[in-house]
Amino acid sequence: MQLEEFQFINHYIHVCLIRENQKMINIMLQLEKEVTNFIQRFKHQDNIQYDDKEGACTVLETFKAIVELALPINVVCSKAWVENSVEPDSYTVSDVIQSYKGTNVETLNTDAEGRLILADAMSYAQHKFLIQEMIKLSTFAGIIKNALGSYCRVFTKRKGCYSLLQKVQKINKEPFWQLPVDDQHRFLIKGSVADINTSSSVRVGASAAATFLEYFVEKKVRWIHWDIANVAVSDKNEGIYNKGETGFGVMSLIYYMTWDIVSKERNEQKQENDEDDN
Repeated sequence: MQLEEFQFINHYIHVCLIRENQKMINIMLQLEKEVTNFIQRFKHQDNIQYDDKEGACTVLETFKAIVELALPINVVCSKAWVENSVEPDSYTVSDVIQSYKGTNVETLNTDAEGRLILADAMSYAQHKFLIQEMIKLSTFAGIIKNALGSYCRVFTKRKGCYSLLQKVQKINKEPFWQLPVDDQHRFLIKGSVADINTSSSVRVGASAAATFLEYFVEKKVRWIHWDIANVAVSDKNEGIYNKGETGFGVMSLIYYMTWDIVSKERNEQKQENDEDDN
């Protein structure tokens, strides 16, 4: 095992873990943004420093577990770190920004800064590394808790990605629920003065955010997006989680990325148990 590369470029950190005798095509990308010192309308938002970096913490702990458990996978841990504050050169509503990919984006809502940060980090990582699958984590819209409760919402066009996640949740009991990303949502964020808009005037916040990020995924890359805003923090002790930050998703990410290994071991164990019964 070797830590092949550590890069810190314009607030994006990419750590590449390469196992011996494995090709780069097998790597998977975990990605999240960490926003600190959030200021909106010149008013400091209570506890937002914690809430806006939950996904980043989950990704970091997962990467740490991959290293410590010596898991036989290639992985790039890509993190975008920014400080969000009001400056003379800050962008404003209706500004058109050119992304790293070259896509022109109109900012209809300055509170949708997280997806802009993620978009550039995604584009850079795909340009730099040969990525087979991308797993994105974010804390975009906590209001979804009113509808999904303790279920983590996920978005993907790939049936195989969600099918695998369903198998994972049967083992570790972290619940997930798929929400749509389709032509309706693509139409809602289609731009009039730019290629796309950061958000939609129709209240489909979570799906709009996932659809926005979809524009920055290369065609050959499998992707699945987890929005953990409603499950990253708990206001009470519940199940395996204590009150406060839950660490939701670390176990699921490990199982998801090593499913071939896990399923093989479970089948071998089942076969041994069947032989013992006989």
